[in-house]
Amino acid sequence: MKIHRMRQFLVMFSLVLTFNLVPKTAHAMNVNPESCEKLIINLLQPAIEEEMVKYYGEDLGKRVELYNYEMSILDLTAEPYKPTTVTLKITPMIGAHHPIGDYELYFSVDNAGEIKRLSFKPLKIYPETIERFQLTLPEME
Repeated sequence: MKIHRMRQFLVMFSLVLTFNLVPKTAHAMNVNPESCEKLIINLLQPAIEEEMVKYYGEDLGKRVELYNYEMSILDLTAEPYKPTTVTLKITPMIGAHHPIGDYELYFSVDNAGEIKRLSFKPLKIYPETIERFQLTLPEME
């Protein structure tokens, strides 16, 4: 079942990239770039959640909320015969109004749909949330 869902994800991700990277097709089909960005973020969300659990640990990782409106694509590259790369800025939250920090995640997606995290970089930590919820975060590199 998990492999089937991954294959579905890959097909959808490939279609979104195709529409996003071929301006004439996207324009002819009236595809909104913000819709493409939202779809890509939604499709990458399971991989992002997995990275949050790895980074924060099991207990805190399960408490962290990820909202697609707190994520944005900073860069997306797709070249023939190379994996597509996506750089995201994300702001995980505790609840709906308490940001923990800002992070930059860099993923590659190969032609078979395999998603690999290439880098994970903390950009900013919000001390008021850390203090309020008495959180222990990994050391920033």
